[in-house]
Amino acid sequence: MLQKILSEAEILKRFDALVESGEVRYDKETKVVPYVDQGFKFLFMVATSLSQKPNTPEEKDVTEQTLKPPLEPGSDINTAGFEICDVGTKHRLCANKFCYTRPQLLLLTRDGFKRQWDPLEAVDLDGIWTVLQDGQFAFYNCGVAAGFSRLHRHMQFVPRPEGFTTFLDAEEDDQGGDGSAKVPFLYFRRALDGSGQGLKEIYDGLRDEMAERSKFRAEGPGTDCPHNLIMTRKWMAVIPRRSSVLGPASTNSIGMMGMIPVSTMESVEEWKSLGPLRVLKEFGVPRDGS
Repeated sequence: MLQKILSEAEILKRFDALVESGEVRYDKETKVVPYVDQGFKFLFMVATSLSQKPNTPEEKDVTEQTLKPPLEPGSDINTAGFEICDVGTKHRLCANKFCYTRPQLLLLTRDGFKRQWDPLEAVDLDGIWTVLQDGQFAFYNCGVAAGFSRLHRHMQFVPRPEGFTTFLDAEEDDQGGDGSAKVPFLYFRRALDGSGQGLKEIYDGLRDEMAERSKFRAEGPGTDCPHNLIMTRKWMAVIPRRSSVLGPASTNSIGMMGMIPVSTMESVEEWKSLGPLRVLKEFGVPRDGS
């Protein structure tokens, strides 16, 4: 069932209040560095606020936040003091602690034992649709190879940078291995009708296509087909993943679209030296599925 929550303006007001209080680390001077690699457009988002962000589940947030008990038993994401509002009875919307854009939001399950390595449930997708606004990307990093940094299941929301378009905005569905020649990895996409209905069926269908096309299988808990889910109000896409780290470079869902948040200009140069499109090819599954 779809729920009603705070308005977009009210959510933004609460986010801004958390920034002003110092609870949320947001770099208002985030530098955007455009870059094109073999026709693929990248935006590097350079924000000093990301310098303290944990990058793996093993790393700890060495701030005051670790001194507060988690709101949900089983959770490794401490959102106490970062709450925006409840979304139905199964989710809570919170501000991200380390932000490069405004607003940057997390939608967490109220069950702190739900894990990030498992595919989304219908209630999770309904929660995403309830929060998702025009001009936003929603995303979910499913599995270690997909780039998650915390175990507790959470979906994320960021605004689309002004003027930014992605290969996923193309009108054609089911790009798969036959999509744009600029994209050297598999991806699967479906248009949405705007009703918010049948999201789980669409997601499961995309995952079935992914499992059929991709030969890569991950070991460990949860799904053996790690992937990124990315959504707008117009489409849903799934990108299979093989890894999330190559030397100094790492990224999650939005990075696979070409939006790369980093904390320093040195990181931008490291990405450039590796070849950003080559990095994404290594992170994703080649178009032949191997």
